[in-house]
Amino acid sequence: VNDRDAENRTPLHLAVLANNKTLVEALIDTGADVNNKDNRESTPLHYAISSKNLEITEILLLHRSNVNLRDKCYRTPLHLAILYRFFAGLDPLFTYGAKVNLRDKRRNTPLHYA
Repeated sequence: VNDRDAENRTPLHLAVLANNKTLVEALIDTGADVNNKDNRESTPLHYAISSKNLEITEILLLHRSNVNLRDKCYRTPLHLAILYRFFAGLDPLFTYGAKVNLRDKRRNTPLHYA
């Protein structure tokens, strides 16, 4: 369930990319690690936010996805939610402890992108 492809993505990453809620839930139920990172250091939560998928975002958060993990550019899911104008994703991120003061590689906080 935590096998990797050539880009170091797990089946959970791919299910999130496919916006397949049923598969996301099944993979989590069988032990998929919601905090695994791919070659870009993105987690499934980064993918859900980038895809603007609120339902999958909430499922991942409910299963302890770390809201403050950073990708290769040091961006958190909060950075991405603001960059992609996924405003519906902000409330769940804040509910689960997203920090507004974390800086990316360009030294910007999420608020710089607002």
